[in-house]
Amino acid sequence: MGQPDGAQDKCPSIPQCAALGGGDDQIDISSGGYLYVSSLWLGNVTMSSSYDGATGGVDPGQAWQVNPAAAGVPSDDRQWVAAYGPQTVYLTYNATALTRPPGGIGLFITKSTDAGRTFGAPVEITAVTATDSTNVQGNLVVDPYNGNVYTTYIPNGINNVIRLASSTDGGATWTVTTAYTGPAGTTNRGVFPIIAVDRGGNVHLAFTKSDAAGNTNCHVFLTSTANPSAATPTWTSAVQVDNGGVATHTACQAWIAAGSPGVVDVTWLGSSGVSPNNAPFDWHVFFAQVTNALTGSPTIAQNQAESTQVHDASICFNGGGCASGTRTMLEYYAMAIGPDGNANIAHPNSIDNCPSSTCLTNAWFTRQTAGPSAYTPPAAPAPAIFAANVALPSTDQPAEPGLTIDSFNCIYAASPGNPDIWKSTDNGASFSLLTDPSLLPTGGGDEDLATVPSATRPAPVYLADLALADVSIRKSTDGGASWITPGTGGSAGELNASSDRQWIASDLSGATLTMYEMDHEFVSEAVRFASSTNDSPWVTTSGITNPELQGSTLPNTNPGPVFVNHTSHTVYGVFTSSIPTTNANQPPFGKQPNVWAAVGAGSGGAGMPPGPFTDNPIFKGLIDSPTSPAPPPGTQTFGTGAANDFPGGGIDAGGNIYAVWAMNNARTNQYAVWISSSHDGGKNFYGPFQVSSGPGSAEMPWIAGGPFWSRSISRRPGSISHRRRIAARSVSDRSTRPIRKCSISTL
Repeated sequence: MGQPDGAQDKCPSIPQCAALGGGDDQIDISSGGYLYVSSLWLGNVTMSSSYDGATGGVDPGQAWQVNPAAAGVPSDDRQWVAAYGPQTVYLTYNATALTRPPGGIGLFITKSTDAGRTFGAPVEITAVTATDSTNVQGNLVVDPYNGNVYTTYIPNGINNVIRLASSTDGGATWTVTTAYTGPAGTTNRGVFPIIAVDRGGNVHLAFTKSDAAGNTNCHVFLTSTANPSAATPTWTSAVQVDNGGVATHTACQAWIAAGSPGVVDVTWLGSSGVSPNNAPFDWHVFFAQVTNALTGSPTIAQNQAESTQVHDASICFNGGGCASGTRTMLEYYAMAIGPDGNANIAHPNSIDNCPSSTCLTNAWFTRQTAGPSAYTPPAAPAPAIFAANVALPSTDQPAEPGLTIDSFNCIYAASPGNPDIWKSTDNGASFSLLTDPSLLPTGGGDEDLATVPSATRPAPVYLADLALADVSIRKSTDGGASWITPGTGGSAGELNASSDRQWIASDLSGATLTMYEMDHEFVSEAVRFASSTNDSPWVTTSGITNPELQGSTLPNTNPGPVFVNHTSHTVYGVFTSSIPTTNANQPPFGKQPNVWAAVGAGSGGAGMPPGPFTDNPIFKGLIDSPTSPAPPPGTQTFGTGAANDFPGGGIDAGGNIYAVWAMNNARTNQYAVWISSSHDGGKNFYGPFQVSSGPGSAEMPWIAGGPFWSRSISRRPGSISHRRRIAARSVSDRSTRPIRKCSISTL
């Protein structure tokens, strides 16, 4: 939470009021902890970004990054910000309309895709309306699941109307519809209409409605829509949230935060006066949780959030037109829901610790410590039950074992060494050690296995062996009894000199088999992808194309697996990366705070590499706070380390992409497993969400995608497993893959 330049409410007499900031402030935080602080000044909007938990320092990434002209149009008013994903942040504001109505006040939006450092050209949202000029603009929100952007405003001259503006293409184009129309003679300016998106994608709108004359009958209302991005959203009938009792004869300045589908928290200021302009001015902070908000009869539980009176004067809704002394509470305060589902409220107080000679208001904080959570997740599937652990015979290098299962439920495992390769034909009850393939003398490093879908036994199996000098590929067509070097004359047996940590995957399309490999170059650690079609010689291309990675990441990447969408034949790879600051702090290989997805087209045939690849950020974490000077007690930021060891990645039958990794808590430094998902082919990622729970640390996760919306996640310690679903959909789709049995007699 924050206030203008830390100056609290002394703006009438301090120099900050004339500087580049100190007017309206609004903040938001990215999925990885980037903090965005917007501040209004007379000429523009200043956007300040912190990438180390707001502790500050001198190293790149520690010092605040300040953009004093984030708005593309000068002379602005009432800006709002909303973060989306790892590094996108939106900024809206009011300014003189550039199009229509001529001379009116237009509502604008601009977007940054580099964590607030730079912003694109502004888009005039209200240009899609013929006559609307903005009176007051509500806050800005982004649906974290699909990236849809929403905001509201009250048109000038028709204060009983609230408009919803929505964008489904990242703010490029907009649709404006009417969300609420009040009775004639009423006004919704009390002051900002506030919206929130719940975890089901539903949009909820809270606002203050009163009589236009004298602001009597002043109460907080809520309306909701389950289809906010439709051409004409359908809204529920507005319901009064405050109970209108003695303590809330008047209610205003509502704020809203949303949790699980249909669950919203609402806070407001309430008094026993007949209007905000009439005594007694016994203002308190109130709170209500609303459930079943999408129905015609929601359940509302109201209570007072604090016992102390916070204000003892009138509250004016007219902005700059308010009389002296009636606008000390300004126009709004804020609330957010914590990870535990409890409400956190920052509110003004003009009475406590606020002498009238030196103070107008102070900022105070309160939080919910008991009562219902705003998050009510669906019941988890039953815990998975595992058989007793089976020791693989003749194990000499058990670290980093690989595993794959063929079309007939034959299980293959491999680990570094000779290498050691095992096979189970009885669903994992026992394993036999297979014949060692012939490899380079330097081979036996990292191992990976991939099977090829087959309708006849035995299914082909490929082995990728790390020799550092290169990667060796071997193939078995007899169930692992023998291994050959693929390709004419063994031409597809070796690839990519100077390699480290390789992964392979298969993609069968008709009679065409394409094998894919991903690694990083041993010295530069540049991520590479290679392909071989029908055992033709391998061809390689770069997997690092993003200028940010090309200019900053090397020499420190950690590649996860390569995997393929077998419908579109798109190739994916997940990897973690460092940044210049972390490399400089811990040379030559610093922490890797960022997780990326490389996405590229499949190979077009023999001699044609996959790609070109696009690198999309999955997650961007924080860097360590400075040690000198040390941050205040309790504010140290432990920089994110996401390479513990390799990130995992996978795809389900519906084409949804998943990434898992282990990283530390920026405050406690304890490690946990996290997951993100993409529903648009790896362009944008939803989350992350913590998977592991309980005491102790969790590291080395892996993931396997199954039917639509289903995946399994495992982590070390090895006896603990997690299976979760994001959506309430079936985790069993037997029609997509018949159950087959691996039998020794048929191999």
